[in-house]
Formats: sequence, structure tokens, C-alpha cells
Amino acid sequence: MLVAPQQAQHAARVVAVHSALLSLLLEQTPELAPDGVTASFHWSEEEGVSLSITYSRDGLVVGEEGI
Repeated sequence: MLVAPQQAQHAARVVAVHSALLSLLLEQTPELAPDGVTASFHWSEEEGVSLSITYSRDGLVVGEEGI
């Protein structure tokens, strides 16, 4: 099991890879680009680290992911 700092580093890597893939996609379809991104990290002794990413366009949520 990963400890909290390792989990946070792993989550940060996942976000970086996802951001790179999203950038490649949006280069091909700029009209679908979100105009807002929210990333939330949460840590607790019982649950460990979780990461939630929300994408919005014109104030409406257009996608969500989490680990």
C-alpha cells in the first residue's frame, strides 16, 4: 500500500498524463475545449488520497474523473 506522499505523487502524475492527453485531443477539436477545470485532492487516515477532476464549459459540468 502506498503511503500518503507516494499516493499524492502518483495522483499528480496521473493528472499530468491526463492533461497531456486532453491537450492533444483539444488540439484536434478546439470547439469542445472546457473553459474551467477544478482538481481536488482529499486525504484521510481511513481512505488515503483521492483525486477528483471536474471539467466545465459555460458553467456546466462536461466531464468528471476521479481516483
